[in-house]
Amino acid sequence: AGEIYRARLVGNDPRLAAYFNNYGQFLLHQGNDKAAAHAFRQAIALMESTGETMAETAVSQLNLAAALEKTDAPQAESCIQAALQCLNDPNVSQDRAYAFTLRKCAQSLAGLRHPEQAEALSSRAEEIFNLLLGNKEDSTPS
Repeated sequence: AGEIYRARLVGNDPRLAAYFNNYGQFLLHQGNDKAAAHAFRQAIALMESTGETMAETAVSQLNLAAALEKTDAPQAESCIQAALQCLNDPNVSQDRAYAFTLRKCAQSLAGLRHPEQAEALSSRAEEIFNLLLGNKEDSTPS
């Protein structure tokens, strides 16, 4: 199925990055960390070459960190830092999609044993959602 999907998407179609991310997740759940890491690296390379959003690149970086955490902890940590840099890019639009991505990344960071960063991303996501919904009084940090 993967070959058929890739054959229909030509060049650097951004949907290929989603394919590689999903395939990498499948491989990771199957215990094939090495192949998963390769798929996540392909997703990151595609996103960088097509100008995909920094927030989506962060998701792939955290996926790669999960694939590497057992075999290459320093590289996994480097991926986590790259993801945080992407998420903190001042050019990222503070919209609903970004807030949703922050929530996804917060869950990943919690799983990668980074609870402080996970909480910070969750709080930022809630602030954005509250501002978008017009609940400005609920968006101030306590």
